Amino acid sequence: DSQWTGDAQAMAKHFSGYINPTTGLKEAEVVPDTSEGDTSPVCTANGYRVDSELESALMLIDAGTRFATPTWTSQGYTAYGLIRQQAFNTTYGLYDRIICNGAVWDPNAKVEEIADEARDGILAGEYVNNPTLIADGIAVLDALVGNSTGLHDTVNGGWCPSFNLSTGALDCHVKTDRQYLLLRAFDQADQLDPGRYSAEETELVDLIPSVVTSPHVGFVYERTPTYGIYEGQDWITTEADGIVSQRSEEHTSELQS
Repeated sequence: DSQWTGDAQAMAKHFSGYINPTTGLKEAEVVPDTSEGDTSPVCTANGYRVDSELESALMLIDAGTRFATPTWTSQGYTAYGLIRQQAFNTTYGLYDRIICNGAVWDPNAKVEEIADEARDGILAGEYVNNPTLIADGIAVLDALVGNSTGLHDTVNGGWCPSFNLSTGALDCHVKTDRQYLLLRAFDQADQLDPGRYSAEETELVDLIPSVVTSPHVGFVYERTPTYGIYEGQDWITTEADGIVSQRSEEHTSELQS
């Protein structure tokens, strides 16, 4: 579709024009999650969210090949290399969350961000035929499944929200439906190496009856670790509906094909 293609090309051109030409990054003030009402900056300058900048770097790598613009590809690889250098935790094989002035500010690895970091690398690597990008993405999923963090709840099923790569503290006070972004990542990797994450995919699909509501069919954003209603929050959210239904549909369609 020419309109979508044109929009994508324009986005890559725009992003290429305002990043730091030396680093390939857009370093700026970083604020925490504004949904909690806190808009004070955690890093007043030269900071970035790792998942966002990693996604943008991979976008430029893809777009440079797709639209025959080597400058974009070069910028993307420069940013990707710097992010790996500054934010990749070699102990756990996962990325830190926020970098400020070249150093780790927020060492929490969030499961939904891990999912996108891994899948984006695999997708970009497939398109530009770069085995290293693919291997990096799969290595993140392997580290997650290896479970040195405890993010995988092997008792109640599913995935905890976050793990502090600095202190080793696990946050599992809730289960959120954002964990279903992992279904998409596992499924993408399994297309390259069939069956590698089939057990993890099956577990997430089998948990759907525990996260869906009835009689008003939909998905509640947060659950207790054992999938009860968390602190009376029994409302259905469009975010949760979209994440679970889309990822499950993709999984089912690919299995059928």
